[in-house]
Amino acid sequence: MVLFLLQLLLVNNLYFLGIVHPCVYVFFLLALPAEVNRYWLLVIGFLTGLLMDVFCNSFGAHAAACTLLCFVRPFLLGRLVQEDERLTGTMNVTALGWEVYIKYVVILVLLHHITLFMLEAFSFRLFWLTLLQILLSALLTIVIIFGYEFARVR
Repeated sequence: MVLFLLQLLLVNNLYFLGIVHPCVYVFFLLALPAEVNRYWLLVIGFLTGLLMDVFCNSFGAHAAACTLLCFVRPFLLGRLVQEDERLTGTMNVTALGWEVYIKYVVILVLLHHITLFMLEAFSFRLFWLTLLQILLSALLTIVIIFGYEFARVR
């Protein structure tokens, strides 16, 4: 709930350079436990995105991006983590280790941001500007997530 309030009250009102828009609420979806049923994971992802859509007037872009993130997440974890390693608890640096956690966060944040900003643009007319927006926003989101994890581990 804190991440949603932070996103809605602070981050949504900040546009760095006019195009950089971090999505810190994605951290909630990334940190969900690995044991969450895939069906419930999709429901949580959709409802999270829908909540953001309601407050951001984005007509389903957040819901689609969050649902896709939650759909891909179990497959990505299956590829990044060895079969003999059982994941329990929240997905963080302690559970995954820095190397796997970096891959996990970067891939899912990029997937989310590509989906979100391409759906919001819904055109290839300003493709390069949209691509710049995706990369800078994803970079800032990733830096915020890693900054939090680094501070939490220390």
